[in-house]
Amino acid sequence: MRSNRTFRILLSLFVAMVLTTLFTACGDGLHNGDLVFVCADTTGMDAAISEATADDNAVNYSHVGIIECTKEGAFVIDATPKYGVSRHSLREFRAENGELHYYRVKGYNNGNEWVVNAKRYMGRPYDFYFLPDNDKFYCSELVEKCYVASDGTPIFNPQPMNFQSPDGTIPEYWVNLFDSLGVEVPQGVPGTNPNDLAKTAGVERLDDPFKRTGK
Repeated sequence: MRSNRTFRILLSLFVAMVLTTLFTACGDGLHNGDLVFVCADTTGMDAAISEATADDNAVNYSHVGIIECTKEGAFVIDATPKYGVSRHSLREFRAENGELHYYRVKGYNNGNEWVVNAKRYMGRPYDFYFLPDNDKFYCSELVEKCYVASDGTPIFNPQPMNFQSPDGTIPEYWVNLFDSLGVEVPQGVPGTNPNDLAKTAGVERLDDPFKRTGK
């Protein structure tokens, strides 16, 4: 009995050590499964996303990626029009984008699982159609698909998508995009966007680790 109890204690300590390693490997205070958001630009798809999903009382985001911590440093897994679902260093991601904000989903220890889930979709094409379950992914759809609790419950729930400006019109960017694809604008179809992800209960913004360290 005593040996079994000792074994359970040692096993618990080992698991705790593994989890600690998983969540500190980035070395910048970032954890596996943290999210990095790109502040919206004023042109192209960035502007169109911001116009349709922006909140006047909040920072507006046009893109989101998933942080992966490794011994080689931090990486970002995301879905982009240029590369589809791909993985690249956080250093490269920072160099190619403007202002970045970092967030963490509180109350879960599933960060490693979410990264593993995301890596399963590497190489999938970008979802220009913005439709669910078509084996293509846009940035926030990748996050929504991968972030689930241990019991399979989704962390982020799809909402009716909006492509309209505040005045009810569809921005020219979206009109031209969906015309070129030969489909209707998927207004109201269940989906996600970076701004809604950032506003989800339990998702908290972090202090910028690179401003703090000066890197």
